[in-house]
Amino acid sequence: GPGTMTDSYAASLCSSSPLCCLDFSGYIEFVMAMRYRATKQAITYHFKALDIHHRGYLTIGDLNYWYKEVMEMMNHSSLPFIPSSADVCGEIFDMIHPQQKYHITLSDLIECKRGYIVIGMLIDMNYFWAYENR
Repeated sequence: GPGTMTDSYAASLCSSSPLCCLDFSGYIEFVMAMRYRATKQAITYHFKALDIHHRGYLTIGDLNYWYKEVMEMMNHSSLPFIPSSADVCGEIFDMIHPQQKYHITLSDLIECKRGYIVIGMLIDMNYFWAYENR
């Protein structure tokens, strides 16, 4: 929904893309990645923004960084139950089953067929809440 994407993710999109996210081409790329989240191209697009340290993988620390703002947004929305970072990180690693323990790569996200869910959980409060209450 409107206003539920985290500000830190939006800022990371702009810094991770060779195209300014405010130009038309960047906007179209963003819209396509959001609309077709489960595609390899969309997961690749989002992974580049999530991998803020440019290591080629995400760690527990990275997951905590991204989930922290989602959790803060849920706190401000007065939701009845907000899962802990530890629980969310554990669930994400269980969903992905990365090849290397505690390192989630782009390949891991694509191959597990649930990478788009993880991305949504980390960047959008409403997506997270919908997943949590499925």
